[in-house]
Amino acid sequence: MPPHMFGVQARDLHLTTSLGRPITIYRTELAIEIWDGTRFDGTAGAALWDSGADFFTVSEWYADRWRINWRAGTEYLGTGGVGGPHAGVLIPLVIRLVRLRHVAFRVECQVLLGSDFPRPLLGNLFVRRNFNVETRGERRTYFRLRDPAPDAVPPARARGG
Repeated sequence: MPPHMFGVQARDLHLTTSLGRPITIYRTELAIEIWDGTRFDGTAGAALWDSGADFFTVSEWYADRWRINWRAGTEYLGTGGVGGPHAGVLIPLVIRLVRLRHVAFRVECQVLLGSDFPRPLLGNLFVRRNFNVETRGERRTYFRLRDPAPDAVPPARARGG
């Protein structure tokens, strides 16, 4: 596979409905690194592709855990979802997908205030702006970096801020 294309096997998520019926859904999960001001921190874990989200979105708990400086943000943006409405702070952030170490992304990150979900969400706006995506069935997704990818920068340029 070319270095700007990769495939991801979806992760099974087993749920039980209110009537006790078991169901399985599939989530596309991508390992990420977050620029911490001096280096890309590879311990940030995985992000879920959330086709219902627009932005790269993290909870306040996650932002605090990974020392993302969101309190300096001055731009607010409300959002709604399954959990209801949330206020969010919009900040610039640099991330890198582990599968594409030669490319970094400057993203609009929305930190949802008062929330504590444990994984970042890769919003559809970010994914569709930067990748051509092909899904095969519900379990396999292929990502090809767009040329140009509007949010992509060489990691050396991302280090400059």
